[in-house]
Amino acid sequence: TDMGRTTDAVQILDEEGGVIYGSKDVELVTFLSLNDAVTARGNGAVFCAYNGVKLDGIAASGTEMTAADLAKVTRGAYTAWGYQQLYRRNDLTSGDSVTVYDGIFAAVQTNLGSAGIKISDMKASRDTDGGVVAPTL
Repeated sequence: TDMGRTTDAVQILDEEGGVIYGSKDVELVTFLSLNDAVTARGNGAVFCAYNGVKLDGIAASGTEMTAADLAKVTRGAYTAWGYQQLYRRNDLTSGDSVTVYDGIFAAVQTNLGSAGIKISDMKASRDTDGGVVAPTL
């Protein structure tokens, strides 16, 4: 709900609590998951383009990624995405910890929902989160 708020009366403080600016107009900008972004939009937030590319279907009051928006992501035109990392210790090979990890991994794969994209569906990739996006060869 914070992303839908507006104000013209925010004080900007320094690290010691002293007022640097009084009564300034402030706008918040952030990255959100699709579900959180849809909720924020319902509370007054506005979807922005990223590097000039906008997910039009979602921005136009949609709640799921349209085929056109999905193509923008998978083909590398819309680059405000990253990889969800799921790690476990290499020395854990059996027991409850591995069972929990395997359960989470399976659940993620089968419940990606309207915003999750399998790596195998991507036609573009990057070496690291935030890295340069290039076609997948």
